[in-house]
Parts: sequence; structure tokens; C-alpha cells
Amino acid sequence: SDFETFGILLRCYFVSGNEIIDITRFCGTRRTIWCSATLNQSAYSTSCKIPAPHWRRWMRDVRFSLSFTPEKDGRIVAVQVINQPEARHNTDLMNPETTRLLLSITHEEYFKRFGSVFTSTFLDEPAPSGEFPWTGKFDSEFQRDHGFSLLEKLPHLTLEIDEETPRIRHAYRMTQHRLLCENYLR
Repeated sequence: SDFETFGILLRCYFVSGNEIIDITRFCGTRRTIWCSATLNQSAYSTSCKIPAPHWRRWMRDVRFSLSFTPEKDGRIVAVQVINQPEARHNTDLMNPETTRLLLSITHEEYFKRFGSVFTSTFLDEPAPSGEFPWTGKFDSEFQRDHGFSLLEKLPHLTLEIDEETPRIRHAYRMTQHRLLCENYLR
């Protein structure tokens, strides 16, 4: 079956009762729509000399797909990192490099323009986007804080699995909070 949303597949799990099985290895990509052929006037490859002009086709509508047959009842939990610019409230404020860039193109420019007259600024509701925001190094930061990988426990964020679920959700939010404070607010 195909996943409905577009994004980077982080992990995929089969959850049955309180058992979590990583089934990411059964996932792949599938492209479903061929675009019409176009005449290419140049060849971009340095290793495979394609004569120019040449006809070229490509596919769009990339979908993640799962080929897995469970032996018992359960749920599939697909964890994707999705970029939704239209729903984004802010950039990735948990990422220190992104925050440095944001401040350099905004606040540092204000200071250059207004100098010492510029004494403070305001950003309404600094918040990461999405219900469960993620940044590239989130799992390693989480491990630093809590001593285990969140990747193995991701289904707990959306499903009530067992007595460990509230602790994992709290730990997730504490790492999110720390990253926001360290990388943006301070």
C-alpha cells in the first residue's frame, strides 16, 4: 500500500499490543505518474556521454510504499518528516545553524541599519512547525538527554501503547523545549 502524504520516511513500525517492530526495511518508493517526453538540448552527465539533443522522460508523484503482511492484528505507524511551507509558522528553530542564519539576515541587518537605536526586537509566537517537530540531530540530542534512542520508541508519540508512553512523550517534549531554548531563545 502507498502512503498518502509526501515526505521523507524516517521509520515505519508495526505495533501489536505493546510490541513495536521496526518494518522500515519493507518500505520503498514508487513513482506513479510519467511526465511527457521532452527534447533535451544538453547532456549533464560527465560519466555517461549522452548525445544532445535527446529525448528525456521522468516520473513525478513519488510515493512511499509498504510491502508487508503481518502475522497478527496491529497497526502500521509510518513516521515521515514532511515539509509543509504553507503550514509553517517558523523555520527550524531547534537547529542552531538555521537560527544563526535567521538572526544574521534579520536582527544583524536591523542593527547595521539602525545601530544603537535598535535596542530590542519581538517575534510573535516562536514555535516549531507541526505537531511533532523534528530537526536533523533530534535523536542524538534526545539520546544525550535521556540515554536511549527515540527512533525505537516513535509510535509512543501517537499511540497509547503501555505505561511507558507518557514518559516517552514527556521526554520528547523536554528535548524539544531544551533545543528551542538553547538554539533560539537564548
